[in-house]
Parts: sequence; structure tokens; C-alpha cells
Amino acid sequence: SGKATVRGPTAVAAANLRMYLLEYLGARFIANEWRRVRGVLDGCLAAGGVDAHADIIGIEDARAGGTASGMSDEAWRAVRGCVDPTMNKPRRDRPGEASRRYIDARRNLRDADRLWKATCEDYRRARRTVKHARHEVHKSRKAVRVEFR
Repeated sequence: SGKATVRGPTAVAAANLRMYLLEYLGARFIANEWRRVRGVLDGCLAAGGVDAHADIIGIEDARAGGTASGMSDEAWRAVRGCVDPTMNKPRRDRPGEASRRYIDARRNLRDADRLWKATCEDYRRARRTVKHARHEVHKSRKAVRVEFR
């Protein structure tokens, strides 16, 4: 999630929560429900003797601003992002990635346009063939009608 990385037993607990709550039950939480989940997760990690602060890499001060018994707000945001990936704010692309994606998209569009033009030409050719065949049928029927009058 974001810049922080969750590892170790805390990551396993977050993965289990995600699989059970979100994937199996299909639960979607509001703010006070997330507070309850945070309390349950803090309690489970404390009961298991896990130091969640040691498992979260990339936060500035894991102990500052935390609740009395649990993890800091920044650490919780990292864990919550592991539990529910939709809670993560999208990262900004590196400058080269956006232009690389644009170039790939242009190449794909050019290939798709080429295929579209070929398909349109095949369609026109098929229409011409059918039109010519109908014309031939009409001529032969007209000849038969004239001949047997």
C-alpha cells in the first residue's frame, strides 16, 4: 500500500482478513467498521506476540501517533491497504512509464486500424462479389423468360 510495505506475520494476518472478509464474505466496510477491524487485528497480533511495527517497512515513525495499545495510523493505513486494495490511493506514474504506455497504445491503435482497413476491404470485396453474382442470376433468368415466351 502506498510507500509502506507490510511483511511477516502482519502481512499473513492481512491476507487472511482479505480472503475471509472481502473475498469469501464479500464484505465492504464503512469507517467505524474499519475501526473495529483495526481493534480486532491489533488484539490478535498482540495476543500472538507479533510486533506489527517491525513488520511494516517504509513508514517514517511507526510508534508516533498510534493508539495506546495498537499500531500507528500510518501503519494501519498500510495494513488496511493490504486487506482492501481499493483503499490505496493510486500512485503517480514515473515520467517514462506514461510515455511508454502512450507509445504502446499508439502502436496497438495503428495495428488495429490496419486490421480494420483490411477487414473493410474484404467486406467491400464480398459485397461486390455478391452483387455481381445476383446480377448474373438476374441476367440468366431474364434470358430464360425471353426465350420461353
